[in-house]
Amino acid sequence: MYKNRTLTVLTVLACTLISLSSFAMEKYNYRNYQVNFSDPLAVYSNAGIGMSNDGVDIFGGVGGYLSGSFKQQLQVEAKGDLAYYNVNYLAVDTSSDTGFLVDSVWSRDYFWAPKKANNSSFGVIKKIPLLDNRLHLYPTLKFGYIWGDDVESTSYVKAALESRFAVIQGFWVGMTPSYIHGMKGYNLDEWNGSLDAGYMFINGMGLSAQTVVDSHENTEYRANATLAF
Repeated sequence: MYKNRTLTVLTVLACTLISLSSFAMEKYNYRNYQVNFSDPLAVYSNAGIGMSNDGVDIFGGVGGYLSGSFKQQLQVEAKGDLAYYNVNYLAVDTSSDTGFLVDSVWSRDYFWAPKKANNSSFGVIKKIPLLDNRLHLYPTLKFGYIWGDDVESTSYVKAALESRFAVIQGFWVGMTPSYIHGMKGYNLDEWNGSLDAGYMFINGMGLSAQTVVDSHENTEYRANATLAF
């Protein structure tokens, strides 16, 4: 069953990429367009579709210049067959490779909560280049708050260390260990880890895949097709 679902995900994403590629090649000069999908601090407008254990995801974002050395991006995502939503804002200081995050999740099921809960957080992320820019580290620190009907209000702190390694041009891999600690409310002392990979078929278009495992051995699989413009 899992094998059939994986084949279905790959087929849908491949068809989506082919359709978007035809449109993009007609509308844009993608040979002169550069975007780094592996970089969490990359700012660009985008649209895409994905699939996961929970169902179909659709997402889109608008990115551009803010002021001085700052760029900004607003991203909206509908996850798991429209079961819950993410609204995320990123402001990046390109002079110091530092990003400022304001993220929110609406009406998501958490295994430790009796009902759907909302989650808002803010934080900072820093880009550290290594190995002649083939490897990048992104330490991140967030403070957040969880609330909802019949859900115990919980404040927390979360630390993560994303890594991205350029294998060849257009193909990258990475991993992200993270830890969340509940300061008040639910006892959130959880380790999580993800393995990530992506490939850009042409400039501005690509596929990515992610596997996430938490402390309770819950596993989540995701795959996305993204068009940047």
